[in-house]
Amino acid sequence: MTLYLCPALVDWLLFLTCFAVLYAAGARGFSTAQCAWLGALLQLAYLSASLGAGRRLTPHNAGRWLPVSAALGTGACAAALLVRAFAPLAALIALIGAAAALFFNAFQIHLRAAAPPAGLGRAAGAYTLAWCLGTGAGFLSAGSCYRLGPAVLVALVLAGGGAMTALLLAWRPQAPAAAGAEPDEAGHVAPDIRRRYVGVGWLLIFTVVFVLRPVQTFLPVFGARAGVSPLLTTLPLFLNIVVSGLAARALPDRWTWLYRRGPACALQGATALLLLGLSRRPTPAAAAVALALAGVWCGYAYFCAVYYSSNAGRRSWNIGVNEFLVGAASLAGIFTVERFLTGAAQPAAVLYTVCAAALGLSLLLQFLIAPRPPAAR
Repeated sequence: MTLYLCPALVDWLLFLTCFAVLYAAGARGFSTAQCAWLGALLQLAYLSASLGAGRRLTPHNAGRWLPVSAALGTGACAAALLVRAFAPLAALIALIGAAAALFFNAFQIHLRAAAPPAGLGRAAGAYTLAWCLGTGAGFLSAGSCYRLGPAVLVALVLAGGGAMTALLLAWRPQAPAAAGAEPDEAGHVAPDIRRRYVGVGWLLIFTVVFVLRPVQTFLPVFGARAGVSPLLTTLPLFLNIVVSGLAARALPDRWTWLYRRGPACALQGATALLLLGLSRRPTPAAAAVALALAGVWCGYAYFCAVYYSSNAGRRSWNIGVNEFLVGAASLAGIFTVERFLTGAAQPAAVLYTVCAAALGLSLLLQFLIAPRPPAAR
């Protein structure tokens, strides 16, 4: 279980750095387009590296790439906290994205290979909880420590990244039981349904990232421009991701929520209404409540994306596509919202309205493409 500290630490470093960089960009007067590009370049590098990783990584070589990606990402995060000019900052952000893609693809492939029979669900739940808690800790650390200065933030990054890299170097990955072995989660649903739901999982991960990445990108910028403290600005993001992790961890005990259209429609419909309501009153307090409640849907989407992809078909390739879609959805979400923000009198209201509309459209598509639920066992 100690290994699950590593995805938590990676996302802690990643989101601490991204929040601090974007909040500083808003305070320094970077344009909305420049802030959008800072968020987008990370995702562009992430999706590009994910496709390559999906083709090249295997259960036999994934473990060797984990410490390499951790060390590379730590150095890039520390440097990004010290750079002020846009061009070198953008290059470092892209390097962070590539390192993160390599790490998360390698970790998920190892996760799938190491899962015991019928244990994939619990492994996916623990993994999702780990990275969600790391993301939440990154937001909270950045909000709490931002005003202490970049030297403190860099020290935190180097300490956390150094500990993680040392842990990974000392770890000896267990070899797969047999070449090409692919663990399967048997007994819950028929193989043909599992294969058809891989596409549903891809649509889920695209949607949740399309909705959340603009919020994570622009909320720090809006907070800095409005004079809201870093801690209060980051609180809605922290609550959302922590609830997401807890919801994902609970899903392995709720098999009736998986491979079903009903729970997907109920969770996403309720979340779309929450976002629409938030667009009418986008205060920090309202955002904290609404985004915390939305975390239940987010956790469901994160878990299903990993579980469906890892439980049918070409699993390594499925995972690579999953992570590619994380980057593609981030780019699409950030630039779609940025276009609507141009000249907006109430940018936060526009942000949540666009996110609600995107979620509603995705829900309709999922309902149309998802197969009918299998007969109960």
